[in-house]
Amino acid sequence: MSFLLSLLVLWAVVLPCVQTHAKHLSLAPASASGGRIFAVWYTPDESLGLPYVRGGQAVVQWADVQSKPDAWNFTKLDIAIEAALGTLPPSRQPLITVQVNGNHHPEFIFSKVPYNPAVWFPEDQDKQGTPQFWHPYFLQQLCGCVTALAQHLAASPRRAQLLGVRMNYDAVGTEGWSVPPEHRDPSQWVVPPGVTAAPPFNATTGVAFQAAVFEHYAETFYKANLFLLVRNSLPATLRNKTVPFALHQLEDAQHFVASKRGSRGWSNNGNGNGRGKSNSSNSNNNN
Repeated sequence: MSFLLSLLVLWAVVLPCVQTHAKHLSLAPASASGGRIFAVWYTPDESLGLPYVRGGQAVVQWADVQSKPDAWNFTKLDIAIEAALGTLPPSRQPLITVQVNGNHHPEFIFSKVPYNPAVWFPEDQDKQGTPQFWHPYFLQQLCGCVTALAQHLAASPRRAQLLGVRMNYDAVGTEGWSVPPEHRDPSQWVVPPGVTAAPPFNATTGVAFQAAVFEHYAETFYKANLFLLVRNSLPATLRNKTVPFALHQLEDAQHFVASKRGSRGWSNNGNGNGRGKSNSSNSNNNN
C-alpha cells in the first residue's frame, strides 16, 4: 500500500503541472505509452514491470556531485539517469524524475560550518553528525549546487525524458530541516577552526531556511523550464506566496497527502522530521 500511495502522491503533484505546461515532454496517450504513473521509492523488480508505470527516478547523494567548494561533477547523476531510463522498455516512452539527496553531505562542509555529533533523524547518515544547515555558508553551497543541477539538466541530452526534479532541503538528511530543543545548545556544536557559528536554531530560523531553499529552487528551475516537485511540507507563508508556477496545485497535493497520513505507515508532519516510518525499499538512496 505504501508503494501505491507513493505513486498517487507523485501523480497528484505532477500531472496538473504536466498537462498545463509540458511543452518539452512527449506525454502520449496512456494506451501508447504504458500509462502516466511514475514510480518513486522503489526497487526495479517491485514496480517497473507493471504495465501502467511510465517512469522511475534517478537518485544520487549531494556528496556524489560535489567534493569541494563551488565545484560540481554530475557524472554519477548522468549514470543514474541512464540506468533509470534503461530499466523501462522504449515502447513506454519513459520519463523519469531526478533528486539529489542529503543523507551524505560533501565532506568539506564539516570543516566550514559547525556540526552536532548527535543524530536525531535517521536519514542523516554522515559520520560527523548534523551540519549547521542554517549557516550562511551551508546555504550558499546548497543553492550553488541547485543552480548547477538545473543548468546541467537543462543542457542534458536526456532533457526530453526528464519529467522534473524533486525539491530537497538536504539539511538534516534529505527531508529534515529542524533541530529538536534538546540539541540547540551551542555548547553541543563543534565549531571548526576559523569558523563563526550562526545564532542558535529556533522556529523562525527554520521557516527562514525553508523559504530560502524553496524560493531558490522555484526560481532556478522555472528559469530552466524544468518541473519542480515538492514532497516536503511547506509553511502557509510559502504556500500562499505568489511564485512563477501554479503553487495551489502543490498545496492541493499536500492536502491529499495529509488525508492519507497515519493509515499508510508514514507521515510528513510539517515539523521538519519527515516520516514516522520510511516506506523506502532503496536503502542506498534513502528517499
